[in-house]
Amino acid sequence: MKQQRILLIKDVRNLGRSGDIVTVKPGFCRNFLLPYGHAVRATIHTEKLQTKLKEERLKQAAEDKKVSDRIKAQLEQLTFVVDVRVDEMGHLYGSVNVQDILNLLHQENFAEIEKGQIKLAQPIKQLGNHVVKIRLKEEVEAEMHIRVKNDDFEANLHKEKVEQEHSVVEPVSTDYSE
Repeated sequence: MKQQRILLIKDVRNLGRSGDIVTVKPGFCRNFLLPYGHAVRATIHTEKLQTKLKEERLKQAAEDKKVSDRIKAQLEQLTFVVDVRVDEMGHLYGSVNVQDILNLLHQENFAEIEKGQIKLAQPIKQLGNHVVKIRLKEEVEAEMHIRVKNDDFEANLHKEKVEQEHSVVEPVSTDYSE
């Protein structure tokens, strides 16, 4: 099978950015890139289009970088709180996953962030503070701080701790002379 040279009109993940000339398999070109308007066949006549697309991409990249830096600064100042249900031992019923994190972000007006940008190796299954990495546009990486909590469990834990501190321990007699 012969590879085909195409000029990307739009950014395509794992392939290239707008204005790049890449080689792809004919089926991918015929079934996805051309019908959806992501690319055109690269010919001698597409040079003008290529330079125009590269200029537009540079302008867009500068704007995306500014927006990503602004989002990063806002994210790193906040701590998001998730209230979860737990059993008497403090184990979560379920977990906090990527979709839950995305919903948190959208509630706090971070609508620019998409599901694929949240980098969570495994769902969060423990109470406490956690850091989640988010890859924004133009390779800007931000850290999001999440506190997973349960008010009832933490109140009971605090109550037990206070009771232990205030309990009086009676000395045990070590006199065995009876």
